[in-house]
Amino acid sequence: MEAAYSRANGRKEPPKAGVAIKVATKIKIDTPLYDRVKKVADIAGYASAEEFIIHMIEKELAKLESAGSDEEVTERLRGLGYLE
Repeated sequence: MEAAYSRANGRKEPPKAGVAIKVATKIKIDTPLYDRVKKVADIAGYASAEEFIIHMIEKELAKLESAGSDEEVTERLRGLGYLE
């Protein structure tokens, strides 16, 4: 566990309360889609395509999480075309 602390924040002790550790996960996006995202992100003034993608995912998750039940989430996903 000590190595994880060292890699995450450059220290050997665990972080103090209230200190965030940034953990990243990579996803694969087709090049044509990434190019579209980058273009829109640039036009919209985002610092990077990654920042834009994170913002869009957070917005969509907030919409889905505001649903009152699993059935509502399913209906919203169906309405967005993600489910048939």
